[in-house]
Amino acid sequence: MCRLERLVAGPKLELDLSPTSYKIFWGTNLYNPWLGRRYGPEALANAVGLSCALESADGFLTLGRRSASLAYYPSRVHPFAGSLEPVHPLDLFAEMQRELAEELHFDDADVASMWCAGVIEDVSIGQPELVFSAKSSRTRAEIERMLDATEHQACLAIEPDRDKVESALNDPAMTPVALGAMLLWGRQRFGAPWFDAAERAVNLGGYESA
Repeated sequence: MCRLERLVAGPKLELDLSPTSYKIFWGTNLYNPWLGRRYGPEALANAVGLSCALESADGFLTLGRRSASLAYYPSRVHPFAGSLEPVHPLDLFAEMQRELAEELHFDDADVASMWCAGVIEDVSIGQPELVFSAKSSRTRAEIERMLDATEHQACLAIEPDRDKVESALNDPAMTPVALGAMLLWGRQRFGAPWFDAAERAVNLGGYESA
């Protein structure tokens, strides 16, 4: 996994990274996030997550309902996501494409376009997350059929309608990362004033470890 050391958001997104591991992430961010509040972020793994707000060819914002057997956020609604891996040369878009291949069996032709929508933090566990928006050449039904059952038990497809998206933002099944990805997707779709209002209204609830 890649640990975030420094981030600069300007005309270009600059990331300084170092290596970390899932074991360290498990022992700090996931089950002992209080370490960051007491000793500072250097006490955490700060592994960089990757998430995708995926829009189907027929216009639905598509998320996954996570498997009940996963280590965190089991059975919750989450973007198709994973972790940035320390490969060389590092290509963030290729890494997001890899995660879509793992969770949806996508190949390059299944993604019509992709861009980095922003960087968020799941404050409940102190994890930084790179959020991408992508448009798929696959329909909602096709995406559902391609879902990897070991990662997700179902797909959730949201109509590209303001009221439907706002209703989904108040669904307690949504993870904090799902809320952030939906807000960034909505900013692109509905504009900055909608984003500002929705961000103030949404309940950004967090993860509670077992």
